[in-house]
Amino acid sequence: MLGWPSEWKDVGAIATSIGVLYALYRDLFLTWRNRPILEVRCEPNPPDFYVIGRNLDRKLNVLLYVKNVGKGRANQVQVIAEGLWSRPHENGPFREAALLPMPLRWAFENEPFGTEKTLIANGIAPGTGQHCRIGVLTFLDQQARLSMNLAMRGDGVTVHVEPAHYQLKLRIAAANAEAVVRYLEFRVTGKWSQDDNELYATAITDVWLRKELRT
Repeated sequence: MLGWPSEWKDVGAIATSIGVLYALYRDLFLTWRNRPILEVRCEPNPPDFYVIGRNLDRKLNVLLYVKNVGKGRANQVQVIAEGLWSRPHENGPFREAALLPMPLRWAFENEPFGTEKTLIANGIAPGTGQHCRIGVLTFLDQQARLSMNLAMRGDGVTVHVEPAHYQLKLRIAAANAEAVVRYLEFRVTGKWSQDDNELYATAITDVWLRKELRT
C-alpha cells in the first residue's frame, strides 16, 4: 500500500501546528480585546457633587464615578481607600495619615451599610458606570467638615477630614479587569453656603485625579 511522501507529512504537521497556534492566539486576542477597562471621574459639580436637605440639614455628597470603557462586563467591582495624605499648611509637605485600607460604599443603595451588595458592585456593563461614595460634607461648629464612611466589621468607620489639602489613594479593582490606582487630590476649605453653585465652587476645591502621589 502506497503511503504519503514524507514531505507531505511534514507539511501536514506544520499546517496542524499553525492551526492550533492560530486558534490559541485568536482566543487570547479576543479575550484581550473584549476585556473590561475601568476609568474614574470626580468633578466638583453634579452628578459627582450634589446637595441634599435644606438649612441646617444641608449636606454635600462627594462621589467617585467608575465607568467601564471596555467591551466586556466588569464583575465584582470594588473601590478601596488605601491611604490618605494631608498638608495643613500650603508650603509644607504632604504627610501620610493613619488610615487602614478599607472599601468604600457604592452610592444609591438601600441595604444596611457593610453588606456585600453595598461594598461590591456585581457588574458594570460596557459603556455604563456607577457612583461610589467618597464622603459627605456637613456644617458643624461654624465650619464645613468632610466625613468619609468606610467599611469595617459591618458598621463602618467614619473618618472626619478637617479643612486642609489632601490626597486619597484609591484602588479600583474587579474580578476580571486590571486594577486602576488613582490619587484623588482635594482641598477642604471649611467654607459653607446656602447657595448650591457657590457651595460646589468653594467648599471643596482643587479637585484632581492623578496617577501618582504628588509630594
